[in-house]
Amino acid sequence: MPIPLTFFTHKSLCYIINNLAILPTKKIDSDSTFKKGVILDIKKLSKTLGEELTLSFSQYREATAQMFKFQEQQNSDLPDSGETWTQFWRSHFTFFENREDTEEFFDEWKHVELELRHDCWGYSYKYDASYYSQCYMTVKNNMIQHIKNREDLDLQISKALESSSHRDFTPRSNIPSRSNSHSNQQPFQEAGGRPSAPPFCILCANQSHTLFQHPQDKSKFRDRRNTWAKLTNGRLTSSNGQEICVRYNIGGSRYCAKDPKHGDNQAHLCSFCSNKIHHALLWTCRTKDS
Repeated sequence: MPIPLTFFTHKSLCYIINNLAILPTKKIDSDSTFKKGVILDIKKLSKTLGEELTLSFSQYREATAQMFKFQEQQNSDLPDSGETWTQFWRSHFTFFENREDTEEFFDEWKHVELELRHDCWGYSYKYDASYYSQCYMTVKNNMIQHIKNREDLDLQISKALESSSHRDFTPRSNIPSRSNSHSNQQPFQEAGGRPSAPPFCILCANQSHTLFQHPQDKSKFRDRRNTWAKLTNGRLTSSNGQEICVRYNIGGSRYCAKDPKHGDNQAHLCSFCSNKIHHALLWTCRTKDS
């Protein structure tokens, strides 16, 4: 099975070397390819060394260098047999490390890198530079749009709260009539301004309202499947009551880290499906019309 990238940091390699005799193992049955024997229990060892996608960008670069050396030693292809095993891994890692904004968008593309890496390992797919570029630009553009969506939503919420806080203290004589109020309104988009991006509810994926406007009696997606998360006393929660990070589901870890009030007790997982690899508005598990 694929060996997690987390196994190849300096810290993990030292742990494996120093604890080789007591590492968790499991038995495997023989088949047409492998004989009956004992191998490392990757899942149990991952709990100690860390799951995939938990690495920082600096740890990722450290681990990829070590993994490339490991994969290079596994190369049994002949030099003239087309793309060799080593050539694939060199092209794969070099692609992501050579993007000019690779560190900035690391939290967005790392799950794509993982998927492509597993596809090669499991299906022997060849390196395709154009496909890699397409995947990278998709997640990058999605992230940029999600940040714009959230900025627009934050502005709308801020204005609504400000209006609400002053409503009870406004003398009735100063309240404009309905006709005057309409004529004095500012246009939704000022000339030359950026159009406001439509928000999506990160609970039910609906575009008609935001999370903060989600109807209490609505518990299904548009495809009639039950929503996984819940809205409890104004908080986005999992089925067991744990609070889910709203900012993470809108813009991923990079956007979530900008919130100074963010608590460590909030779960970082997709509010649509509970997956820990992607956030909701990356639209990995759902489409915008469902």
